[in-house]
Amino acid sequence: MHDSAVSSACTFTSSLWVRSFGKRIFDLVITLLVLPVALPLMTLLALLVKVTSNGPVFHIQERLGIDGKPFFIFKFRTMKHGRLEPGPALTQLNDPRLTRAGAWLRQWKLDELPQIWNVLCGEMSWVGPRPHLPQLMRLHDEVTMQVLSGRPGVTGPSAIAFRHEEELLEPLASDDIEVFYMSEIQPSKFEMDLAYLRNATIATDIDVMVKTAFKIFSKPPE
Repeated sequence: MHDSAVSSACTFTSSLWVRSFGKRIFDLVITLLVLPVALPLMTLLALLVKVTSNGPVFHIQERLGIDGKPFFIFKFRTMKHGRLEPGPALTQLNDPRLTRAGAWLRQWKLDELPQIWNVLCGEMSWVGPRPHLPQLMRLHDEVTMQVLSGRPGVTGPSAIAFRHEEELLEPLASDDIEVFYMSEIQPSKFEMDLAYLRNATIATDIDVMVKTAFKIFSKPPE
């Protein structure tokens, strides 16, 4: 763990906004605003997943929510169904497990759209730390529990900064991916997540959402 992350955890106090009723109302208002566009788009994407590969439309996976409470996150399935070898929990660029449609969905982050349901259910917020896989978190670690003190987000500062995380993992052997992630990438994400949780306001949430849209749509992903 980076020294700055440890230092941040020692003095950590989340903002009042993070767990406020106002943030929950904000999430619901944003959801209602995007639903008229998101629902038709999700219908088309569901058909794309269904007709281009065998298997279910959705990928449902356990993640850690607020205060470490497990929940099931919804995504469009991007990997081949019925693989004999599951491989690492994290995905690399040009991962052979990806379907052709799945690789495209991941490039544009469209596989994340079904998390609108998680936001509606109160399991996620539009902005916050990305929800983590249980096997990649040290649940008895103080910094980890500080990161889990707010609802996980569909997007967040660390998600923007590591939008091309799959490229960083590309040169690694499969057996090294999770170790590299936990030692090199996760500490930096935690620093950003703690900074967000400490300073979050409605203004920072709007700013993160605008930056996310800009990053996705400003230019085609390579």
